[in-house]
Amino acid sequence: MNVLSNLIITGMIGAVIFGSIYAVLWLSQRSTWAYLFFSCSAFSVASFAAIELGTMHSESIDEFVKYRHLAHVCSLFIIVSFALFLKFYFRSGRLWILALATALRLVSLGVDLLSPHSINYSSIRAIRHVSVLGESISVADGTPNPLMIVAQLSLIVYLIFCTDATVSVWRRGDRRLAFGLGGGVILFSLGSAIMAVLVNWEFIRVPLIVSPFFMGIVVVMGYELTWRVIQSQKLSIELDKEKADSSSYLKSLGLAAAAGNVGTWVHEIESSRMFASKAWRQIFGYANESEELPYDLFLDRIHPADKGRVFAVHENAARNLEKYETEYRIVLADGQIRWISSTGVVEELPGDRRAIYGASADVTKLRIAETAARDLSGRLIDAQETERARLARELHDDLSQRLALLSIEIDTLTNNSSEPFENRVDVLSRRIQHISADVHRISHTLHPALLQQLGLIPAIREFCGEIEKSRGLEIKFTHVPLEPPDEIALCLFRVTQESLQNVAKHSGSLSAHVDLALIDDEICLTITDEGKGFDPDSHKVRDSLGLVSMRERIRAVRGTLLVESQPGSGTRLMAKVPLS
Repeated sequence: MNVLSNLIITGMIGAVIFGSIYAVLWLSQRSTWAYLFFSCSAFSVASFAAIELGTMHSESIDEFVKYRHLAHVCSLFIIVSFALFLKFYFRSGRLWILALATALRLVSLGVDLLSPHSINYSSIRAIRHVSVLGESISVADGTPNPLMIVAQLSLIVYLIFCTDATVSVWRRGDRRLAFGLGGGVILFSLGSAIMAVLVNWEFIRVPLIVSPFFMGIVVVMGYELTWRVIQSQKLSIELDKEKADSSSYLKSLGLAAAAGNVGTWVHEIESSRMFASKAWRQIFGYANESEELPYDLFLDRIHPADKGRVFAVHENAARNLEKYETEYRIVLADGQIRWISSTGVVEELPGDRRAIYGASADVTKLRIAETAARDLSGRLIDAQETERARLARELHDDLSQRLALLSIEIDTLTNNSSEPFENRVDVLSRRIQHISADVHRISHTLHPALLQQLGLIPAIREFCGEIEKSRGLEIKFTHVPLEPPDEIALCLFRVTQESLQNVAKHSGSLSAHVDLALIDDEICLTITDEGKGFDPDSHKVRDSLGLVSMRERIRAVRGTLLVESQPGSGTRLMAKVPLS
Protein backbone atom coordinates (compact mmCIF):
# COMPACT_ATOMS: atom_id res chain seq x y z
CA MET A 1 0.00 0.00 0.00
CA ASN A 2 1.67 3.23 -1.19
CA VAL A 3 -0.39 5.79 0.69
CA LEU A 4 2.36 8.43 0.92
CA SER A 5 3.29 8.15 -2.78
CA ASN A 6 -0.36 8.35 -3.81
CA LEU A 7 -0.81 11.50 -1.73
CA ILE A 8 2.26 13.11 -3.30
CA ILE A 9 1.14 12.10 -6.81
CA THR A 10 -2.31 13.57 -6.16
CA GLY A 11 -0.76 16.83 -5.00
CA MET A 12 1.57 16.81 -7.99
CA ILE A 13 -1.35 16.45 -10.42
CA GLY A 14 -3.21 19.25 -8.63
CA ALA A 15 -0.16 21.53 -8.90
CA VAL A 16 0.12 20.84 -12.64
CA ILE A 17 -3.58 21.60 -13.16
CA PHE A 18 -3.33 24.81 -11.13
CA GLY A 19 -0.18 25.86 -13.01
CA SER A 20 -1.76 25.16 -16.41
CA ILE A 21 -4.90 27.17 -15.61
CA TYR A 22 -2.98 30.25 -14.55
CA ALA A 23 -0.46 29.93 -17.39
CA VAL A 24 -3.41 30.23 -19.79
CA LEU A 25 -4.81 33.15 -17.76
CA TRP A 26 -1.44 34.91 -17.91
CA LEU A 27 -1.31 34.52 -21.69
CA SER A 28 -4.58 36.46 -21.90
CA GLN A 29 -3.55 39.01 -19.22
CA ARG A 30 0.16 39.56 -19.74
CA SER A 31 0.28 42.52 -17.34
CA THR A 32 -0.75 40.28 -14.38
CA TRP A 33 2.70 38.95 -13.52
CA ALA A 34 1.43 37.19 -10.40
CA TYR A 35 -0.32 34.64 -12.66
CA LEU A 36 2.98 33.83 -14.40
CA PHE A 37 4.97 33.39 -11.18
CA PHE A 38 2.22 31.29 -9.58
CA SER A 39 2.24 29.07 -12.67
CA CYS A 40 6.04 28.73 -12.39
CA SER A 41 5.69 27.95 -8.68
CA ALA A 42 3.10 25.21 -9.30
CA PHE A 43 5.14 23.55 -12.08
CA SER A 44 8.33 23.75 -9.97
CA VAL A 45 6.58 22.12 -6.98
CA ALA A 46 5.16 19.38 -9.24
CA SER A 47 8.67 18.73 -10.59
CA PHE A 48 10.09 18.68 -7.07
CA ALA A 49 7.41 16.19 -5.99
CA ALA A 50 8.31 13.90 -8.89
CA ILE A 51 11.99 14.13 -7.95
CA GLU A 52 11.16 13.41 -4.32
CA LEU A 53 9.24 10.31 -5.38
CA GLY A 54 12.36 9.14 -7.20
CA THR A 55 14.45 9.79 -4.07
CA MET A 56 11.98 7.83 -1.90
CA HIS A 57 12.34 4.74 -4.10
CA SER A 58 16.06 4.90 -4.91
CA GLU A 59 17.79 1.52 -4.88
CA SER A 60 21.42 2.69 -5.03
CA ILE A 61 23.65 5.45 -3.72
CA ASP A 62 24.24 6.83 -7.23
CA GLU A 63 20.50 6.99 -7.95
CA PHE A 64 19.84 8.65 -4.58
CA VAL A 65 22.57 11.30 -5.16
CA LYS A 66 21.28 11.99 -8.71
CA TYR A 67 17.82 12.80 -7.35
CA ARG A 68 19.31 14.98 -4.57
CA HIS A 69 21.17 17.06 -7.19
CA LEU A 70 17.95 17.51 -9.17
CA ALA A 71 16.05 18.45 -6.00
CA HIS A 72 18.49 21.29 -5.29
CA VAL A 73 18.11 22.63 -8.85
CA CYS A 74 14.34 22.54 -8.47
CA SER A 75 14.53 24.21 -5.04
CA LEU A 76 16.15 27.26 -6.61
CA PHE A 77 13.20 27.72 -8.99
CA ILE A 78 10.70 27.16 -6.17
CA ILE A 79 12.21 29.79 -3.85
CA VAL A 80 12.62 32.42 -6.59
CA SER A 81 9.13 31.88 -8.06
CA PHE A 82 7.47 31.94 -4.59
CA ALA A 83 9.27 35.18 -3.71
CA LEU A 84 8.51 36.86 -7.06
CA PHE A 85 4.84 35.90 -6.72
CA LEU A 86 4.68 37.64 -3.36
CA LYS A 87 6.60 40.64 -4.72
CA PHE A 88 4.16 41.24 -7.58
CA TYR A 89 0.96 40.20 -5.77
CA PHE A 90 1.71 42.16 -2.60
CA ARG A 91 3.54 45.00 -4.38
CA SER A 92 5.94 44.97 -1.47
CA GLY A 93 9.12 43.30 -0.26
CA ARG A 94 12.70 44.51 -0.49
CA LEU A 95 14.43 43.40 -3.67
CA TRP A 96 17.87 43.30 -2.07
CA ILE A 97 16.68 40.62 0.38
CA LEU A 98 15.32 38.56 -2.51
CA ALA A 99 18.60 39.05 -4.40
CA LEU A 100 20.58 37.88 -1.36
CA ALA A 101 18.42 34.76 -0.95
CA THR A 102 18.84 33.96 -4.66
CA ALA A 103 22.60 34.48 -4.52
CA LEU A 104 22.98 32.18 -1.51
CA ARG A 105 20.84 29.56 -3.25
CA LEU A 106 22.99 29.76 -6.37
CA VAL A 107 26.14 29.33 -4.29
CA SER A 108 24.66 26.30 -2.52
CA LEU A 109 23.59 24.84 -5.89
CA GLY A 110 27.15 25.22 -7.19
CA VAL A 111 28.54 23.49 -4.10
CA ASP A 112 25.92 20.74 -4.45
CA LEU A 113 26.75 20.02 -8.09
CA LEU A 114 30.48 19.89 -7.28
CA SER A 115 30.00 17.58 -4.27
CA PRO A 116 30.11 13.84 -5.05
CA HIS A 117 27.35 13.04 -2.54
CA SER A 118 25.38 16.36 -2.79
CA ILE A 119 25.67 19.28 -0.41
CA ASN A 120 23.78 17.33 2.28
CA TYR A 121 26.32 14.54 2.77
CA SER A 122 30.09 14.39 3.02
CA SER A 123 29.78 10.65 2.38
CA ILE A 124 27.02 8.06 2.04
CA ARG A 125 27.74 4.59 3.36
CA ALA A 126 24.56 2.83 2.28
CA ILE A 127 20.89 3.19 1.39
CA ARG A 128 18.51 1.77 3.97
CA HIS A 129 14.73 1.45 3.90
CA VAL A 130 12.21 2.52 6.53
CA SER A 131 8.46 2.04 6.60
CA VAL A 132 6.21 5.14 6.48
CA LEU A 133 2.43 4.54 6.41
CA GLY A 134 3.12 0.98 5.33
CA GLU A 135 5.36 2.06 2.43
CA SER A 136 9.09 1.34 2.15
CA ILE A 137 11.05 4.60 1.80
CA SER A 138 14.76 4.93 0.92
CA VAL A 139 16.94 6.82 3.40
CA ALA A 140 20.67 7.61 3.11
CA ASP A 141 22.99 6.41 5.84
CA GLY A 142 25.74 9.01 5.68
CA THR A 143 27.69 11.86 7.27
CA PRO A 144 26.13 15.36 7.22
CA ASN A 145 28.07 17.93 5.16
CA PRO A 146 28.75 21.21 7.07
CA LEU A 147 28.53 23.16 3.78
CA MET A 148 24.76 22.65 3.66
CA ILE A 149 24.54 25.60 6.07
CA VAL A 150 24.73 27.79 2.93
CA ALA A 151 21.47 26.31 1.57
CA GLN A 152 19.81 26.70 4.96
CA LEU A 153 20.95 30.33 5.17
CA SER A 154 19.21 30.97 1.84
CA LEU A 155 16.00 29.56 3.36
CA ILE A 156 16.34 31.93 6.34
CA VAL A 157 16.84 34.97 4.08
CA TYR A 158 13.87 33.86 1.94
CA LEU A 159 11.72 33.67 5.10
CA ILE A 160 12.88 37.18 6.05
CA PHE A 161 11.79 38.42 2.61
CA CYS A 162 8.35 36.79 2.98
CA THR A 163 7.94 38.28 6.45
CA ASP A 164 9.00 41.75 5.29
CA ALA A 165 6.52 41.68 2.38
CA THR A 166 3.71 40.44 4.64
CA VAL A 167 4.35 43.09 7.29
CA SER A 168 4.22 45.81 4.61
CA VAL A 169 0.81 44.55 3.45
CA TRP A 170 -0.39 44.41 7.06
CA ARG A 171 0.70 48.01 7.64
CA ARG A 172 -1.12 49.09 4.47
CA GLY A 173 -4.31 47.86 6.14
CA ASP A 174 -5.03 44.70 4.09
CA ARG A 175 -5.13 42.38 7.08
CA ARG A 176 -7.03 39.56 5.29
CA LEU A 177 -4.40 39.31 2.56
CA ALA A 178 -1.49 39.54 4.99
CA PHE A 179 -2.89 36.94 7.39
CA GLY A 180 -4.29 34.51 4.79
CA LEU A 181 -1.70 34.51 2.02
CA GLY A 182 1.37 35.94 3.77
CA GLY A 183 0.80 33.95 6.94
CA GLY A 184 0.16 30.72 5.00
CA VAL A 185 3.32 31.07 2.89
CA ILE A 186 5.45 31.83 5.97
CA LEU A 187 3.94 28.92 7.96
CA PHE A 188 4.52 26.24 5.30
CA SER A 189 7.95 27.65 4.35
CA LEU A 190 8.97 27.60 8.00
CA GLY A 191 7.71 24.00 8.29
CA SER A 192 9.80 22.87 5.31
CA ALA A 193 12.89 24.68 6.65
CA ILE A 194 12.55 23.12 10.13
CA MET A 195 12.00 19.68 8.61
CA ALA A 196 15.10 20.04 6.42
CA VAL A 197 17.29 21.15 9.33
CA LEU A 198 16.13 18.41 11.70
CA VAL A 199 16.53 15.61 9.14
CA ASN A 200 19.73 16.75 7.41
CA TRP A 201 21.57 17.27 10.70
CA GLU A 202 20.14 13.93 11.96
CA PHE A 203 18.31 15.36 14.94
CA ILE A 204 15.52 13.02 13.87
CA ARG A 205 16.01 9.92 11.72
CA VAL A 206 13.11 9.98 9.27
CA PRO A 207 12.97 10.41 5.47
CA LEU A 208 13.32 14.01 4.22
CA ILE A 209 9.92 14.67 2.61
CA VAL A 210 9.14 18.40 2.14
CA SER A 211 7.02 18.45 -1.03
CA PRO A 212 3.77 18.44 1.05
CA PHE A 213 4.89 21.73 2.60
CA PHE A 214 5.51 23.22 -0.85
CA MET A 215 2.15 21.91 -2.03
CA GLY A 216 0.58 23.65 0.95
CA ILE A 217 2.06 26.94 -0.26
CA VAL A 218 0.68 26.30 -3.75
CA VAL A 219 -2.76 25.62 -2.24
CA VAL A 220 -2.64 28.86 -0.24
CA MET A 221 -1.57 30.91 -3.27
CA GLY A 222 -4.06 29.11 -5.53
CA TYR A 223 -6.89 29.70 -3.08
CA GLU A 224 -6.09 33.42 -2.90
CA LEU A 225 -5.92 33.79 -6.69
CA THR A 226 -9.10 31.76 -7.21
CA TRP A 227 -10.94 33.78 -4.56
CA ARG A 228 -9.79 36.95 -6.30
CA VAL A 229 -10.93 35.64 -9.70
CA ILE A 230 -14.36 34.66 -8.31
CA GLN A 231 -14.75 38.05 -6.64
CA SER A 232 -13.69 39.77 -9.84
CA GLN A 233 -16.23 37.74 -11.78
CA LYS A 234 -19.00 38.77 -9.41
CA LEU A 235 -17.91 42.37 -9.58
CA SER A 236 -17.67 42.15 -13.34
CA ILE A 237 -21.40 41.55 -13.59
CA GLU A 238 -22.12 44.60 -11.45
CA LEU A 239 -19.48 46.67 -13.23
CA ASP A 240 -20.95 45.83 -16.61
CA LYS A 241 -24.23 47.27 -15.39
CA GLU A 242 -22.46 50.37 -14.17
CA LYS A 243 -20.19 50.62 -17.21
CA ALA A 244 -22.80 52.24 -19.40
CA ASP A 245 -23.48 54.85 -16.74
CA SER A 246 -19.77 55.35 -16.14
CA SER A 247 -19.06 55.68 -19.84
CA SER A 248 -21.83 58.22 -20.26
CA TYR A 249 -20.61 60.11 -17.22
CA LEU A 250 -17.01 60.12 -18.41
CA LYS A 251 -18.04 61.18 -21.90
CA SER A 252 -20.01 64.19 -20.69
CA LEU A 253 -17.39 65.09 -18.10
CA GLY A 254 -14.61 64.55 -20.62
CA LEU A 255 -16.17 67.04 -23.07
CA ALA A 256 -16.16 69.69 -20.37
CA ALA A 257 -12.66 68.87 -19.15
CA ALA A 258 -10.95 68.42 -22.54
CA ALA A 259 -10.86 72.17 -23.14
CA GLY A 260 -8.76 72.56 -20.00
CA ASN A 261 -6.49 69.61 -20.86
CA VAL A 262 -7.91 67.67 -17.90
CA GLY A 263 -8.55 63.93 -17.99
CA THR A 264 -11.02 62.16 -15.70
CA TRP A 265 -10.92 58.57 -14.52
CA VAL A 266 -12.44 56.02 -12.15
CA HIS A 267 -10.35 53.28 -10.53
CA GLU A 268 -12.27 50.31 -9.12
CA ILE A 269 -9.77 49.26 -6.42
CA GLU A 270 -10.77 45.64 -5.83
CA SER A 271 -10.75 44.69 -9.53
CA SER A 272 -7.76 46.93 -10.46
CA ARG A 273 -9.73 48.27 -13.41
CA MET A 274 -9.92 51.85 -14.62
CA PHE A 275 -12.33 53.78 -16.79
CA ALA A 276 -10.54 56.75 -18.33
CA SER A 277 -11.81 59.61 -20.47
CA LYS A 278 -10.42 60.30 -23.94
CA ALA A 279 -8.58 63.39 -22.65
CA TRP A 280 -6.88 61.31 -19.90
CA ARG A 281 -5.78 58.66 -22.40
CA GLN A 282 -4.35 61.34 -24.68
CA ILE A 283 -2.43 62.97 -21.81
CA PHE A 284 -0.95 59.62 -20.69
CA GLY A 285 -0.14 58.43 -24.22
CA TYR A 286 -2.86 55.75 -24.38
CA ALA A 287 -4.95 57.38 -27.12
CA ASN A 288 -5.36 54.03 -28.91
CA GLU A 289 -6.50 52.15 -25.79
CA SER A 290 -10.16 51.56 -24.88
CA GLU A 291 -11.74 53.56 -22.05
CA GLU A 292 -11.47 50.48 -19.81
CA LEU A 293 -7.86 49.58 -19.03
CA PRO A 294 -5.82 47.92 -16.24
CA TYR A 295 -4.60 50.03 -13.34
CA ASP A 296 -1.08 48.71 -14.04
CA LEU A 297 -0.96 50.72 -17.28
CA PHE A 298 -1.36 53.88 -15.22
CA LEU A 299 1.44 52.82 -12.85
CA ASP A 300 3.71 51.94 -15.79
CA ARG A 301 3.58 55.55 -17.01
CA ILE A 302 4.66 57.15 -13.71
CA HIS A 303 8.28 58.30 -13.43
CA PRO A 304 10.30 55.75 -11.40
CA ALA A 305 11.25 58.43 -8.86
CA ASP A 306 7.56 59.27 -8.24
CA LYS A 307 5.91 55.85 -8.55
CA GLY A 308 6.28 54.78 -4.92
CA ARG A 309 4.94 58.10 -3.63
CA VAL A 310 1.90 58.09 -5.94
CA PHE A 311 1.07 54.48 -5.06
CA ALA A 312 1.33 55.35 -1.35
CA VAL A 313 -0.96 58.37 -1.83
CA HIS A 314 -3.60 56.19 -3.53
CA GLU A 315 -3.25 53.48 -0.88
CA ASN A 316 -3.60 55.96 1.97
CA ALA A 317 -6.63 57.61 0.34
CA ALA A 318 -8.26 54.21 -0.24
CA ARG A 319 -7.60 53.11 3.33
CA ASN A 320 -8.96 56.30 4.93
CA LEU A 321 -11.65 57.05 2.31
CA GLU A 322 -10.37 60.58 1.90
CA LYS A 323 -9.59 63.15 -0.77
CA TYR A 324 -6.04 63.66 -2.02
CA GLU A 325 -4.04 66.04 -4.19
CA THR A 326 -0.61 65.30 -5.67
CA GLU A 327 1.77 66.17 -8.47
CA TYR A 328 4.03 63.73 -10.28
CA ARG A 329 5.81 63.09 -13.56
CA ILE A 330 4.92 60.59 -16.26
CA VAL A 331 7.23 59.18 -18.95
CA LEU A 332 5.61 58.59 -22.34
CA ALA A 333 6.64 55.83 -24.73
CA ASP A 334 8.91 58.22 -26.65
CA GLY A 335 10.71 59.32 -23.47
CA GLN A 336 8.87 62.65 -23.18
CA ILE A 337 8.27 63.73 -19.57
CA ARG A 338 5.05 65.45 -18.53
CA TRP A 339 4.04 66.98 -15.21
CA ILE A 340 0.62 65.91 -13.93
CA SER A 341 -1.48 67.56 -11.22
CA SER A 342 -4.00 65.05 -9.91
CA THR A 343 -6.82 65.17 -7.40
CA GLY A 344 -9.20 62.43 -6.38
CA VAL A 345 -11.66 61.20 -3.81
CA VAL A 346 -12.40 57.65 -2.63
CA GLU A 347 -15.97 56.47 -2.24
CA GLU A 348 -17.49 53.20 -1.05
CA LEU A 349 -19.56 51.19 -3.54
CA PRO A 350 -22.11 48.42 -2.98
CA GLY A 351 -20.65 44.99 -2.26
CA ASP A 352 -17.84 46.15 0.04
CA ARG A 353 -16.06 47.86 -2.86
CA ARG A 354 -14.18 51.14 -3.19
CA ALA A 355 -13.43 53.40 -6.12
CA ILE A 356 -11.23 56.43 -6.69
CA TYR A 357 -12.82 59.19 -8.75
CA GLY A 358 -10.02 61.38 -10.07
CA ALA A 359 -9.05 64.17 -12.43
CA SER A 360 -5.56 64.64 -13.88
CA ALA A 361 -4.36 67.84 -15.55
CA ASP A 362 -1.28 68.28 -17.73
CA VAL A 363 0.60 71.13 -16.03
CA THR A 364 3.84 70.74 -17.97
CA LYS A 365 3.59 74.19 -19.57
CA LEU A 366 2.87 75.74 -16.17
CA ARG A 367 5.93 74.02 -14.70
CA ILE A 368 8.08 75.24 -17.58
CA ALA A 369 6.68 78.76 -17.14
CA GLU A 370 7.40 78.67 -13.39
CA THR A 371 10.96 77.55 -14.08
CA ALA A 372 11.40 80.29 -16.69
CA ALA A 373 9.93 82.86 -14.28
CA ARG A 374 12.34 81.81 -11.51
CA ASP A 375 15.23 81.98 -13.97
CA LEU A 376 14.12 85.42 -15.21
CA SER A 377 13.69 86.67 -11.64
CA GLY A 378 17.23 85.55 -10.80
CA ARG A 379 18.66 87.18 -13.90
CA LEU A 380 16.79 90.43 -13.24
CA ILE A 381 18.10 90.49 -9.67
CA ASP A 382 21.63 89.93 -11.01
CA ALA A 383 21.12 92.73 -13.53
CA GLN A 384 19.83 95.01 -10.78
CA GLU A 385 22.85 94.28 -8.60
CA THR A 386 25.17 94.85 -11.58
CA GLU A 387 23.53 98.21 -12.28
CA ARG A 388 23.81 99.20 -8.62
CA ALA A 389 27.49 98.29 -8.67
CA ARG A 390 27.98 100.37 -11.84
CA LEU A 391 26.27 103.38 -10.28
CA ALA A 392 28.30 102.99 -7.11
CA ARG A 393 31.54 102.93 -9.13
CA GLU A 394 30.46 105.93 -11.17
CA LEU A 395 29.52 107.93 -8.08
CA HIS A 396 32.64 106.94 -6.13
CA ASP A 397 35.32 106.81 -8.81
CA ASP A 398 34.13 109.78 -10.89
CA LEU A 399 31.75 112.20 -9.22
CA SER A 400 33.14 111.74 -5.73
CA GLN A 401 36.74 112.36 -6.90
CA ARG A 402 35.74 115.37 -8.98
CA LEU A 403 33.79 116.88 -6.08
CA ALA A 404 36.77 116.37 -3.78
CA LEU A 405 39.05 118.10 -6.28
CA LEU A 406 36.51 120.92 -6.67
CA SER A 407 36.46 121.37 -2.89
CA ILE A 408 40.26 121.70 -2.81
CA GLU A 409 40.25 124.23 -5.62
CA ILE A 410 37.55 126.32 -3.88
CA ASP A 411 39.71 126.34 -0.73
CA THR A 412 42.63 127.76 -2.75
CA LEU A 413 40.62 130.63 -4.27
CA THR A 414 41.85 133.00 -1.56
CA ASN A 415 45.49 132.10 -2.13
CA ASN A 416 47.72 134.45 -4.06
CA SER A 417 48.07 133.33 -7.65
CA SER A 418 49.36 134.80 -10.89
CA GLU A 419 46.16 133.74 -12.64
CA PRO A 420 43.34 136.30 -12.42
CA PHE A 421 40.62 135.52 -9.87
CA GLU A 422 37.85 135.74 -12.46
CA ASN A 423 39.50 133.07 -14.66
CA ARG A 424 39.81 130.69 -11.72
CA VAL A 425 36.13 131.15 -10.85
CA ASP A 426 35.20 130.59 -14.50
CA VAL A 427 37.11 127.25 -14.52
CA LEU A 428 35.34 126.18 -11.33
CA SER A 429 31.99 127.17 -12.81
CA ARG A 430 32.54 125.02 -15.91
CA ARG A 431 33.54 122.04 -13.77
CA ILE A 432 30.40 122.47 -11.67
CA GLN A 433 28.34 122.54 -14.89
CA HIS A 434 29.99 119.30 -16.09
CA ILE A 435 29.32 117.60 -12.77
CA SER A 436 25.72 118.84 -12.88
CA ALA A 437 25.31 117.45 -16.41
CA ASP A 438 26.66 114.04 -15.32
CA VAL A 439 24.34 113.99 -12.28
CA HIS A 440 21.47 114.85 -14.60
CA ARG A 441 22.52 112.04 -16.96
CA ILE A 442 22.64 109.48 -14.16
CA SER A 443 19.30 110.69 -12.78
CA HIS A 444 17.76 110.51 -16.23
CA THR A 445 19.00 106.94 -16.59
CA LEU A 446 17.35 105.95 -13.31
CA HIS A 447 14.08 107.76 -14.01
CA PRO A 448 13.40 110.27 -16.80
CA ALA A 449 11.93 113.38 -15.13
CA LEU A 450 11.20 114.86 -18.55
CA LEU A 451 8.78 111.99 -19.20
CA GLN A 452 6.59 113.07 -16.30
CA GLN A 453 6.97 116.78 -16.93
CA LEU A 454 6.45 117.01 -20.71
CA GLY A 455 5.34 113.53 -21.88
CA LEU A 456 6.53 110.63 -24.03
CA ILE A 457 7.40 112.42 -27.29
CA PRO A 458 9.72 115.11 -25.77
CA ALA A 459 11.40 112.44 -23.60
CA ILE A 460 12.12 110.21 -26.62
CA ARG A 461 13.32 113.24 -28.66
CA GLU A 462 15.76 114.25 -25.88
CA PHE A 463 17.04 110.67 -25.50
CA CYS A 464 17.61 110.41 -29.26
CA GLY A 465 19.65 113.62 -29.03
CA GLU A 466 21.75 112.20 -26.18
CA ILE A 467 22.47 109.02 -28.16
CA GLU A 468 23.42 111.08 -31.21
CA LYS A 469 25.92 113.13 -29.15
CA SER A 470 27.40 110.30 -27.13
CA ARG A 471 27.40 107.54 -29.77
CA GLY A 472 27.62 109.44 -33.07
CA LEU A 473 24.47 107.69 -34.29
CA GLU A 474 22.14 109.61 -36.60
CA ILE A 475 18.55 109.08 -35.43
CA LYS A 476 15.39 110.08 -37.28
CA PHE A 477 12.34 110.43 -35.01
CA THR A 478 8.85 110.60 -36.51
CA HIS A 479 5.62 110.63 -34.57
CA VAL A 480 1.96 111.58 -34.37
CA PRO A 481 0.49 113.59 -31.45
CA LEU A 482 0.13 111.21 -28.51
CA GLU A 483 -0.52 111.44 -24.79
CA PRO A 484 -0.65 107.83 -23.55
CA PRO A 485 -1.22 106.90 -19.88
CA ASP A 486 1.86 107.10 -17.63
CA GLU A 487 2.27 103.31 -17.42
CA ILE A 488 2.29 102.90 -21.22
CA ALA A 489 4.51 105.97 -21.70
CA LEU A 490 7.15 104.64 -19.31
CA CYS A 491 7.02 101.22 -20.98
CA LEU A 492 7.53 102.61 -24.50
CA PHE A 493 10.28 104.96 -23.33
CA ARG A 494 12.23 102.09 -21.70
CA VAL A 495 11.82 99.95 -24.83
CA THR A 496 13.15 102.85 -26.92
CA GLN A 497 16.11 103.26 -24.54
CA GLU A 498 17.02 99.57 -24.60
CA SER A 499 16.56 99.24 -28.36
CA LEU A 500 18.62 102.32 -29.33
CA GLN A 501 21.40 101.31 -26.94
CA ASN A 502 21.46 97.88 -28.61
CA VAL A 503 21.63 99.55 -32.04
CA ALA A 504 24.56 101.68 -30.90
CA LYS A 505 26.40 98.79 -29.23
CA HIS A 506 25.84 95.85 -31.55
CA SER A 507 24.41 96.73 -34.97
CA GLY A 508 27.31 98.64 -36.52
CA SER A 509 24.73 100.91 -38.22
CA LEU A 510 25.35 104.66 -38.63
CA SER A 511 21.66 105.56 -38.48
CA ALA A 512 18.36 104.47 -36.96
CA HIS A 513 14.70 105.41 -37.34
CA VAL A 514 12.23 105.71 -34.46
CA ASP A 515 8.56 105.94 -35.43
CA LEU A 516 5.62 106.42 -33.07
CA ALA A 517 2.21 105.90 -34.67
CA LEU A 518 -1.42 105.26 -33.73
CA ILE A 519 -3.07 102.42 -35.70
CA ASP A 520 -6.55 101.09 -34.88
CA ASP A 521 -6.50 102.30 -31.28
CA GLU A 522 -3.03 100.81 -30.78
CA ILE A 523 0.20 102.69 -30.22
CA CYS A 524 2.82 101.28 -32.57
CA LEU A 525 6.49 101.93 -31.77
CA THR A 526 8.85 100.90 -34.60
CA ILE A 527 12.65 101.10 -34.42
CA THR A 528 14.71 100.12 -37.45
CA ASP A 529 18.38 100.12 -38.38
CA GLU A 530 20.45 99.02 -41.36
CA GLY A 531 23.13 97.21 -39.34
CA LYS A 532 24.49 93.67 -39.50
CA GLY A 533 21.36 92.03 -38.06
CA PHE A 534 21.12 88.67 -36.26
CA ASP A 535 19.10 85.45 -36.01
CA PRO A 536 16.12 86.16 -33.68
CA ASP A 537 15.56 82.41 -33.11
CA SER A 538 19.03 81.68 -31.79
CA HIS A 539 19.24 80.54 -28.17
CA LYS A 540 21.61 83.39 -27.27
CA VAL A 541 19.26 86.07 -28.62
CA ARG A 542 16.06 84.55 -27.17
CA ASP A 543 17.61 84.45 -23.70
CA SER A 544 19.13 87.96 -23.96
CA LEU A 545 18.23 89.84 -20.79
CA GLY A 546 17.58 93.06 -22.74
CA LEU A 547 15.13 91.39 -25.11
CA VAL A 548 13.47 89.45 -22.28
CA SER A 549 13.12 92.69 -20.29
CA MET A 550 11.47 94.45 -23.26
CA ARG A 551 9.05 91.56 -23.78
CA GLU A 552 8.09 91.52 -20.10
CA ARG A 553 7.51 95.29 -20.09
CA ILE A 554 5.29 95.11 -23.20
CA ARG A 555 3.39 92.11 -21.84
CA ALA A 556 2.74 93.98 -18.58
CA VAL A 557 0.67 96.57 -20.55
CA ARG A 558 -1.04 93.80 -22.60
CA GLY A 559 1.01 94.54 -25.71
CA THR A 560 3.03 92.50 -28.20
CA LEU A 561 6.66 92.72 -29.31
CA LEU A 562 7.88 91.58 -32.72
CA VAL A 563 11.55 91.41 -33.74
CA GLU A 564 12.42 90.95 -37.42
CA SER A 565 16.05 90.52 -38.42
CA GLN A 566 18.40 88.54 -40.60
CA PRO A 567 22.20 88.47 -40.60
CA GLY A 568 23.36 91.27 -42.93
CA SER A 569 19.88 92.74 -43.42
CA GLY A 570 19.35 95.06 -40.47
CA THR A 571 16.75 94.85 -37.70
CA ARG A 572 13.16 95.98 -37.23
CA LEU A 573 11.56 96.02 -33.76
CA MET A 574 7.84 96.68 -33.46
CA ALA A 575 5.95 97.11 -30.18
CA LYS A 576 2.14 97.36 -30.20
CA VAL A 577 0.23 98.46 -27.10
CA PRO A 578 -3.57 98.91 -26.92
CA LEU A 579 -4.69 102.28 -25.57
CA SER A 580 -7.88 100.89 -23.99
